[in-house]
Amino acid sequence: MLFENIEQDLRLAVASMWSGIVPCCASTDTCLAHGLCHYTHSKSGGSGYYVAGCTDPTYNAKNCPRLCTSRAFPDVVWNSTMRLWQCCGADGKAGNLNCENATDERFDAPGPKFIKTYWPRQKGKNANKSGAVAGGVVAAVVVLLVLVTTGLLLWRRRRKNHLQERSKNASGFESLVSRSKSSAGYPAKIWKPSPVELQDNALPMEMDGRNQQEAVELLGTTARRGVMAGMPER
Repeated sequence: MLFENIEQDLRLAVASMWSGIVPCCASTDTCLAHGLCHYTHSKSGGSGYYVAGCTDPTYNAKNCPRLCTSRAFPDVVWNSTMRLWQCCGADGKAGNLNCENATDERFDAPGPKFIKTYWPRQKGKNANKSGAVAGGVVAAVVVLLVLVTTGLLLWRRRRKNHLQERSKNASGFESLVSRSKSSAGYPAKIWKPSPVELQDNALPMEMDGRNQQEAVELLGTTARRGVMAGMPER
């Protein structure tokens, strides 16, 4: 059965976040997509890659990879000319890896530069860089948002301070003008009288005949006295 020779010295780790029967790699290695694994320390004659095992001890589940099952070791190598993976694990008799002379058993999957890494993130030369690129983009977006938010807050604070300063200066100027008028003898406020409407509805009074005669006689007497006062005595 697959992985019989390596289960004795390597503990298998699940290479997926899902529960149930899933492909798995050795606990010290890197889990890749498409049922592949990457050695932390490759064996002599190997390529650094091998087909994942399975959490099903019987290896009969549908999720278990059915690749390179005829070899003693499930090592594989990438054929850049054919753009396919080839099985290169040792057979049961020889027991030695020879990935420079791979078998005719092949399967299709993305190459080492494009295959996704599931767990953990590998730091070797053949590691998938897509995670690092995505992390860099996310970090750049976060930094940009922080800068924009900080700039907006600073701008609003400066604008608020500027408006408060202008309001304070305007209030001080009005107070200074008011004090200057008071010290110069001018009232702070000029009183403006309200217009008064004259009564034009008063009726003239008519004097009766007796009063008119007395007024005429009185005036005549006064006039004669005035004339007589101005004449020399005889």
